[in-house]
Amino acid sequence: MGGQPSTEQSVTELIQELAEAAPGRRREIVDELVTLLAGELKERASRLMAGERRDHLLQTTALFHETYLRLVTTKLAFEDRRHFLAMSSRLMHEIVIDLARRAQTKKRGDGVAVTALDYETADRALALDPAQLLDLNNAVATLAPEDQELVDLRFFYGLTLEETAEAMNLNYETLRKRWVSVRRQLFHALTEA
Repeated sequence: MGGQPSTEQSVTELIQELAEAAPGRRREIVDELVTLLAGELKERASRLMAGERRDHLLQTTALFHETYLRLVTTKLAFEDRRHFLAMSSRLMHEIVIDLARRAQTKKRGDGVAVTALDYETADRALALDPAQLLDLNNAVATLAPEDQELVDLRFFYGLTLEETAEAMNLNYETLRKRWVSVRRQLFHALTEA
């Protein structure tokens, strides 16, 4: 455990340096950050891909590498370790959505079932066909930013309510009530689509 504080300090220092780094140095810093946080980034990629269809073209390792490439080429600035991981997760989500858009080659039919956001299906978001995933993504985009984060953490990354409350620094009961409200909003948005 003695190495933990130095790792945390290294991450903080690298994130601070990243804000004003030249492009060449930026790549080096992102390399170092990804190396230091590889375990957490791979876990997030794995959680995101856990509910994916078995025949999906994108695998966890490929998602991890694609996220790295986007981190290197983006000019995003990060506030801290938590923000870096959150933005990395967001990039992973965008990669999966982009892939779904490319995979959808024809319009969806009228018979597509509405996705129910409930506790039992929260970890299986990506088992949806591309049309359903895009509909869900469009519905999530209509929510307030903090509610979008809630859906990302619960539905796309498969966190439990307890883990989500901790990640968002919210009281569990407050978050539980908000989750019920957000699911209701999404249900209405999806049935009107």
